[in-house]
Amino acid sequence: MRSAQWRRLLFMAAAMALAIAAAAAASSLEPAMTVHETTQQPHEEEDEREEEMYTMPEIGGLHGGSRFLAEFNPHKRLKCKHSPDICKVWGSPGPDCCKNKCVDMATNSHNCGQCGHKCKFIQACCRGQCVDLAFDKRHCGRCNNRCTKSVLCIYGLCNYA
Repeated sequence: MRSAQWRRLLFMAAAMALAIAAAAAASSLEPAMTVHETTQQPHEEEDEREEEMYTMPEIGGLHGGSRFLAEFNPHKRLKCKHSPDICKVWGSPGPDCCKNKCVDMATNSHNCGQCGHKCKFIQACCRGQCVDLAFDKRHCGRCNNRCTKSVLCIYGLCNYA
C-alpha cells in the first residue's frame, strides 16, 4: 500500500475510535457526526478518490465533562433564603438558615447560638455557647465532656496533675 492509502486508513480508524468513544460517553446521541465528502484535485499526485471527514460534536457539559456530573456539585452549599426547610433534609450541613447557608448554630463557631455570632479564636461552640475547652468543667477538652465534682479542668484535661 502506498503512504497516502495508509494515511487514509489510519485517519478512518482514528475517526471510528472517536465515534465509538463518543457513543459510549453520551447517553443520547443527537446528530453525532456530519459527513462531508470532498474530492481531490486532479493535479495532485494522489488518486482521485472520495474522502470522508468526520467532525465530532462537542460532547459533555461544562469543560468537556459529563452533563450528569455538571448537574450535581457536592461542593455547592445548600441555599435556604427562599425555602429554609431545605436545611432540615438528611445530609444538610445543619438545620438552621444563616445568611442563605445551612448551618448548625449549636456547633458552628461562626454562627454560635445566633447568626453572625463568632466565637473567639481559643473558643469552641458547644450547645450554642462559646466556651473555652481548656478550662470549662462542662466542656473539658471537647464539647459535653463534663468533669466530676471537685475536679478542675486544666488544659482540656479533667484532674490534670
